[in-house]
Amino acid sequence: PHTFLLAAPAECIDGVDNDRDGLVDAQEGGCRLDPGRPESDNVGAVQVRAVVTVWDDAPGLTCGELDIPTLAARTCLFDGGRVGECTPAVSGLRCSAGEPVFFDVALGGGHTYVIELEGVSPSGETRTLPARSEPFVVDDAGTGASVFFETDFGADDFLEPVVGSTSVTLSFPASGEEVPCEDKSRIQRFGIELLDAHGGASVAGDASATYDGEPEFPLDGTPAPCKPQPLFIDGLEWGGYTVRVRALADDDTVCFVNETPLRIFPGENPLEIPAVLDDGELPASCTTL
Repeated sequence: PHTFLLAAPAECIDGVDNDRDGLVDAQEGGCRLDPGRPESDNVGAVQVRAVVTVWDDAPGLTCGELDIPTLAARTCLFDGGRVGECTPAVSGLRCSAGEPVFFDVALGGGHTYVIELEGVSPSGETRTLPARSEPFVVDDAGTGASVFFETDFGADDFLEPVVGSTSVTLSFPASGEEVPCEDKSRIQRFGIELLDAHGGASVAGDASATYDGEPEFPLDGTPAPCKPQPLFIDGLEWGGYTVRVRALADDDTVCFVNETPLRIFPGENPLEIPAVLDDGELPASCTTL
């Protein structure tokens, strides 16, 4: 003979007020979050809104260019300044620099928690140290919480250095017009110097550059013919870098220069170089051929 055993339905779907609090099945907050829980669990829905930026909110720099197209989030108990047990990670959250990402977690009431976020590579490897939210509380009734979390992944937050290329496109605006950088223009040559993050020491030896298809372009400020092409720099270990640029007329008069070094980032860097003005005008040799 065959024996059939009928398992009792889970408390959240059995139509019974198991914890005798006047709420049945989906009326319980915990049941709405997880029908497999006992009705007596005080569970709160925590809604998280996280905004991630990269490299001190660098303009135009994307998570993908830093090899962290997705994020993983976990929620951890927090007691006495220490992180305790964490929930399984919510993975596959899209990392879009400066744009919010939303997710929900179900947490037991009567505890303090923190959210931890990590940048994840396309292959699923963790690329950053965890960024941690401020502590928040889910009360004894399991009322839940809303958490707004902003963080920035800078160079020091990556477990391994980010090694990659960058491009620099220069423009030279003066008196409301763009001064061209090409053969037979007023700007004949330019020099670019690759500096450290603080604009101090030259780090020209850290990378190689290609300009107008020519390799080994100098990054020590040595002037070279100016053409309307981006400059490509490879082999940089980020970090932080800055550049100083000088654009010269045919007689070596400096027409444009940024005295304060400009930061560059992985990816594309359109840079406007300030004009050298005398009584509001460019030097004469910068305006005539």
